[in-house]
Amino acid sequence: MIDIENQVFDRISKAVKKEFPTANMSSEEIIAPSEMPCVTIVEADNYTVAETLDSSNEENHAYVMHEVNVYTNGAFKKAECKEIYSIVDNEYRKMGFRRMSKPFTASNDPTVARMMGRYVGIVGKDETIYGGY
Repeated sequence: MIDIENQVFDRISKAVKKEFPTANMSSEEIIAPSEMPCVTIVEADNYTVAETLDSSNEENHAYVMHEVNVYTNGAFKKAECKEIYSIVDNEYRKMGFRRMSKPFTASNDPTVARMMGRYVGIVGKDETIYGGY
């Protein structure tokens, strides 16, 4: 199985922490984060590109989808949420992923701003990321 989740998480985590050193970064879904700002990055899907299987049925490419959530609760929560999300978005695009969505999403807590997005890409077994599908 082609798996680049950790490399992607590490790269985005470093970029976010450079600008927001106290950001809580998680590779697992958090429904109600206790520390903010909080960014979650979860690989939501990963499946074989059947058309590129070789004769021994070895996987050469995988479709990958990541789901990102950014939570903030400061005085300027919406602006901060957008600023953090922009960092995440820039890193995904630099890697070759394509953004599928990026809405503001309802939070369980009205004092919290939340943006959720999904990124897709085709990843080769050499870990090259090709544009989204």
